[in-house]
Amino acid sequence: MSGGGGGGGRASRIGGGRVSGAEAASSGSGGRGSATECLALYRGAGLASPKSAVLSKLKAGDTMKLDAQPQGPHYVLYAVSSGDRAGVVTHERIDQIIRCIVEEGHTYIAYIKSIDGGRCVLEIRMES
Repeated sequence: MSGGGGGGGRASRIGGGRVSGAEAASSGSGGRGSATECLALYRGAGLASPKSAVLSKLKAGDTMKLDAQPQGPHYVLYAVSSGDRAGVVTHERIDQIIRCIVEEGHTYIAYIKSIDGGRCVLEIRMES
């Protein structure tokens, strides 16, 4: 789940093209990307490109794993259930959530608030 793709990609969705683990600790850019921006709960998340075959096996109250994957110069956050991608997580602060996972090392889960066909409302919760 960490990186790959050694060189190249400069501008990432999460700022400055950081892909590998050790660079975050020594990065001096900005100074604003601190752990204090990582919230314990993000309400109002959803799924883009939902996979009905995966969602049909889930119900409100279930949880899914979150998997941040590099895709070109950006990261994409997938909701995963039983090893299958349910869709791409969307949220107004998706860049912040991805930064908290990739750079700050926090673990989050997607808690399903409701499912209605392909519409899935999520809460992104930090695991302790």
